[in-house]
Amino acid sequence: MSLISTSKDAEKENRPLSDQYIFEKILAGKTYAQFKKEQMDGRIANISKLKPITIDYKGKQEVISSPERMKQLMEEAVKEELTQIKSRKYQPKTIPFH
Repeated sequence: MSLISTSKDAEKENRPLSDQYIFEKILAGKTYAQFKKEQMDGRIANISKLKPITIDYKGKQEVISSPERMKQLMEEAVKEELTQIKSRKYQPKTIPFH
């Protein structure tokens, strides 16, 4: 669905191109909960098709090639940050995206 075709559709239907109109087109008669469930089911079904990514983590290049590795790194990072917060040595960092 492109914005141009959606705009033309709204014009043909004599309706304003509003958030409500766009959501009706996206949801296609489903509830938001049904739509989100379908989206999540689709992501879960395709998880094995994820491509590896490389991030800079703790000053070194880290290749993430599985959801399990991503989960492991996220848990590690959260634990470290909680430890810093509890010890009152927390220094928020700006992380650049490349």
